[in-house]
Amino acid sequence: GGPPRGPCVRGVPLPDPRGACPTGGGRCPWAVWSCRVRRGGWHGSGVGPERRRGDVIVAVDGTPALRAQPSGTEVYARQVIQALAIAREGRQLRVYANGGSRPAWLDPQVDWRGIPFPRLWTHWRFRQALHADPPDVVFVPSHVLPIGLRIPGVVTIHDVGHRRERASYSPRSWWYLELMTRSMARRARRLIAVSRSTADDL
Repeated sequence: GGPPRGPCVRGVPLPDPRGACPTGGGRCPWAVWSCRVRRGGWHGSGVGPERRRGDVIVAVDGTPALRAQPSGTEVYARQVIQALAIAREGRQLRVYANGGSRPAWLDPQVDWRGIPFPRLWTHWRFRQALHADPPDVVFVPSHVLPIGLRIPGVVTIHDVGHRRERASYSPRSWWYLELMTRSMARRARRLIAVSRSTADDL
């Protein structure tokens, strides 16, 4: 655990300047929150089917990481999941996704929970699964926190570009992004900003 790490801009944690990324992709954004959301000691190591005494269970929304043609934020989601699986001491990692088959790139020791569902997966089926078997924290690297979630959440917000390019969005899409961004900013235990510009915007 140790003391909280990483600078903070207007209350938004930024990547830990000392946290080397296991994937070789630079600094680790999750290093900011990994020591802040624990509910017990960091005893034990590894990830397995049984919860170890003192382990923190981290549930991750992995749906964006399954896209066949991923964008930048979806690549980020996959790489963060892979890096968390490597640096898993004191944590158990569960990956939930709107899909059935376990992806080939996922570490075999990670708890895979594929839950296919046709509509409202995030706000209904994902939330339902989390409440049925609660983790210690929910991490959403590339989407939104479920509405009504009663578990501490950590969210990466990549930008608020919808505010600058409103004409690029339909009214419905724009309002969804606006309301979800505001909601996450209020409800999330921690926000991860991928840049100082996004931190300032938030």
